[in-house]
Amino acid sequence: MQSGVIPDKSFINEIYTHKLDKLLGLADLRSQFESDSGGNEHLTANWAVVTKWDEQRRYEFWDSLSATSLLDAIGDPTNGVFQWVKQHW
Repeated sequence: MQSGVIPDKSFINEIYTHKLDKLLGLADLRSQFESDSGGNEHLTANWAVVTKWDEQRRYEFWDSLSATSLLDAIGDPTNGVFQWVKQHW
């Protein structure tokens, strides 16, 4: 997207989501993720954990194991979802 250009409203509506799998496609990173995760079972497992979260789950009670699993899947310095996103940001 060019700087100073007002984006299409339908695009803005689509990216206004917490659904990571949808955002992956909108960012045109699906093929890159599939390539990177194809031989990386840890990244694949972390992605599976993180994509189960949605904005409604923030109001639920989380046991310590589930909360730790989510935080680890996001923050793992080698195979974490956040680490992968930062590499392709």
